[in-house]
Amino acid sequence: MIRRISSGIIIAGLLLACGAVAAAGTQSYRRDDFWCLRTAGQLVVERRDPYDERTWAATAAAPVTLPNGGVAPSACTGAAFAYPMWTALAMVPFGLLPPNASAILWIAVSVGAVASGAT
Repeated sequence: MIRRISSGIIIAGLLLACGAVAAAGTQSYRRDDFWCLRTAGQLVVERRDPYDERTWAATAAAPVTLPNGGVAPSACTGAAFAYPMWTALAMVPFGLLPPNASAILWIAVSVGAVASGAT
């Protein structure tokens, strides 16, 4: 039993390390679908409506400031959040974290899901 727990802790640590390495030095996640999903989760945490056009335009659909000081268009096109509300609710844990930490966790969860599905 202790061996399984310690193996699980090691695997979780490796997944988080993979997420940290993948997210380090880049903020490309601000230009991808993850940003839209995370923003919807954050809006739910803040008790704001991701389906409200003005709220969406001011948060997720706003232009993205890049690390080099440039600006890029948001990946979150459309008048409001494009997914069902349960998707925004599922993203609440990511919306609670700062953007960099939530991106690291997102990558770790994604890699872990792929790895567990491949076994």
